[in-house]
Amino acid sequence: MSLQYLKDDHNNITAVVVPIGDWEKITKAHKDIQLMLLSKKDTDNNIKPSDFRGCISKETADKLNAHIEQSRNEWRNNI
Repeated sequence: MSLQYLKDDHNNITAVVVPIGDWEKITKAHKDIQLMLLSKKDTDNNIKPSDFRGCISKETADKLNAHIEQSRNEWRNNI
């Protein structure tokens, strides 16, 4: 895959260009991306979290929720 990186005036990467052939292979292989693309077309960019239900395992979701809770607690403690 031959990616192109776009940079700003400070040489920070601001975007990545993926060749269309590679993008089509990626989107065909991953249902979550297909859902996102369909949601954007069908709902005029009004994507809901429920559109992605089942895209990650319960174990991964539990880890994410634990991390979010830990971050919230750290945020509250630092205020």
